[in-house]
Amino acid sequence: MNKELGIIEQGFMVNRYKDEFTGIGIRGHQLAVEKVIKNNLKDIHVDSLPKAETFHEKCLFRPLTKKNIAYSEIKEYIDNLSEALNIPIEKVKKLVVLEKAKTGYIMDLEQTTINLNKIISQKDPKNIINHPTMGMYSLSGERLELWKNMVRSQPITL
Repeated sequence: MNKELGIIEQGFMVNRYKDEFTGIGIRGHQLAVEKVIKNNLKDIHVDSLPKAETFHEKCLFRPLTKKNIAYSEIKEYIDNLSEALNIPIEKVKKLVVLEKAKTGYIMDLEQTTINLNKIISQKDPKNIINHPTMGMYSLSGERLELWKNMVRSQPITL
C-alpha cells in the first residue's frame, strides 16, 4: 500500500505451487484475508462475475454448493433474481431451494440454478446461468491457511 497516496498498488504473491497471483484483484483478496486474521474468522466468500471466476479459482477459492442465508436476505435475493431474470417473484420463490437451519436458511445453489435454468432456457437460452453455483466462491481450510502465511510475509494493514 502506498500510504502517501492512500492507494493499494498492483502486486504479486507467490504460492507454494510456484504460480504467481498478480494484479490489483490479488490485493483485494489479501485485504480480506487480513480481516480474517484480525477477526479470527473461518472463511471468505466472494460473489464473482463470470469473467472473473478463473481468477478466483487460480487464487484458491472454490465454488460453493450451499450458502447460509439469513431470513432477512431471502426477500432481497428473490427480488434481485426476479428483476435480473425478468421472472415474476412468485415463480422465483418456487425455484429457490431453501432448508431451514438453526440460524436462518441454507440455500442449495446447485438445485436453485438448475431450477432457474429450466425457466431461462424457455425464455432466453443465451442467458442460461453457466456456473452451477451462480459465481459464489469460498476460501477456507488449508487453502485459507496458505493465504494467511503469504499475507503475513507481505502485509498491507497487519
